[in-house]
Amino acid sequence: MRSLIRVLLVDDDEDDYKLTSAQLAAVPDTTYEVTWVAKADEAVEWIEAREHDVCLLDYHLGTETGLDVLRTLTDRAGVPCVLLTAVADAETDRAATAAGAVDYLVKGQFDSQHLERTIRYAVGNAAALRSLRESEERFRSVVEAATDGIAMLAADGVILTCNLALEQVFGAAPGELEGQSFLELVADEDDEIAGLFNQATATTTLQHHASDAEGLKADGSSFPLEISLSTWLSENDDRYWSAIVRDVT
Repeated sequence: MRSLIRVLLVDDDEDDYKLTSAQLAAVPDTTYEVTWVAKADEAVEWIEAREHDVCLLDYHLGTETGLDVLRTLTDRAGVPCVLLTAVADAETDRAATAAGAVDYLVKGQFDSQHLERTIRYAVGNAAALRSLRESEERFRSVVEAATDGIAMLAADGVILTCNLALEQVFGAAPGELEGQSFLELVADEDDEIAGLFNQATATTTLQHHASDAEGLKADGSSFPLEISLSTWLSENDDRYWSAIVRDVT
């Protein structure tokens, strides 16, 4: 069964449209349904409508460029866009990536096989990113629904993000805890917890530590806590912490 890929081709040159359509028609086992748009403003509307699987976007579009179109998009993570350029150089490569293009092709230097491979990469990459975003959203919804306070910390213990439950545990306003040191939430900056942050810099192994502590609310009152800390290294060797906090009053 032939698969179907819906392509939005943005190009103000009808000859280029005919050539690209012919190349796509020559691809075996796949039907490419091509919509041709010649103007930049129309391109933005079509892309944001998300009715296509991929967009082939010409660099030159009258007085505007394909980069202008990409920069205008409100959601660059929607339809993956491949830029079609007349020349290949490092500057164009950097500009295309910065604007949100997943790849670029040089006109006159690709055949139907190369075009198909680029399109399939763009479509596959977009599908993977959508799946990742959906997974992150599901994970975030679980964290937000948790009754325990949960926070992600930088290597030095600064709170990068936290759920609503953590703010409620400490009586903080929404967003108030982000950017604050986790140690400031425990009485007298608990030596045991402070020692963990210092020790972790000397090891790459996963750490897990549970302890009791005295927490400090925003109004200055104290209360008993159970704190579970874990640490890990990212692919870039950046250290992060996760903290799970429970009020055991």
